[in-house]
Amino acid sequence: MNADISVIIPLYNAKKYLKLAVDSILNQTHKNIEVIIVNDCSTDGSLELCRELYGHDERVKILQQPQNMGPGEARNTGIRSAQGKYIAFSDSDDEILPDTFDRLFDVAEKYNADVVHNTHSIFSIPDENGVMPLEMLPSSADDENTLIVPVLMDQNAPKEITLLDGDRSVMFENWLKHGYNWVLWTKLFRRSFLESHSVSFGHMKIAEDMIFCLECLMQAEKYVVMPGGGYIYRSADSLSRGTKSPDNTVKYLRSQLQIAVEMKKRLEMIDFFRQNPQKITTAVDFVLSGLESGF
Repeated sequence: MNADISVIIPLYNAKKYLKLAVDSILNQTHKNIEVIIVNDCSTDGSLELCRELYGHDERVKILQQPQNMGPGEARNTGIRSAQGKYIAFSDSDDEILPDTFDRLFDVAEKYNADVVHNTHSIFSIPDENGVMPLEMLPSSADDENTLIVPVLMDQNAPKEITLLDGDRSVMFENWLKHGYNWVLWTKLFRRSFLESHSVSFGHMKIAEDMIFCLECLMQAEKYVVMPGGGYIYRSADSLSRGTKSPDNTVKYLRSQLQIAVEMKKRLEMIDFFRQNPQKITTAVDFVLSGLESGF
């Protein structure tokens, strides 16, 4: 399928929200979209539900990982399978407003962008079942009654559509000041850009999105920041937000070491960091400090 956009969804035990997530993509006003669901060995019947709901829909690819490998590796599998001109990512428990990909695609085409970066997300207010159907939202993301807040700490981002000027030192300093969020689901990536720069997800199970987004920021020739947002975020469990059990603490400490090693290896492949090797240590310290605060 020669799609404009391939939306990759790593799936692990998200049966409760799966239909809401996938249908919000299939019901976009931009129709030339393929959905790639990569099942990471779910144990709750998510794969079976996928096949039941979407097994005969030519817009949907359902892929199966050989073993549980984490969301990063699932996304890598999705990227390898993608046919779209652009790639987007969504989580299997979130939703997307209907006109979101129309807006992102139009900006990407206008600027011939490698990356389009949306600055805001919509944080859902769930009902008693933990669900916020799209029908409960106003039709416009600009409606004053819609809860729209900066995603993570994106408060220093430009307030109008901005093509970044390519000064990597300034971009890196702004990244350190939380000028550009590092989450995947607010962005649209040109597939040929990811392929030509060999950008993929590392083997770690936390912070893989932060490293991926930093690589893209520091390598894109045309990185466009676009105010607004249409991604409806529903909080889910993760290693960094989960129960602070002894086992999780051990996993977290091991992950910190893994992140430091992986980041150093990946950033050394980027011109800016090769020319400014001290910035690698700065970036690693910044990421680990943020994770430590969150944990």
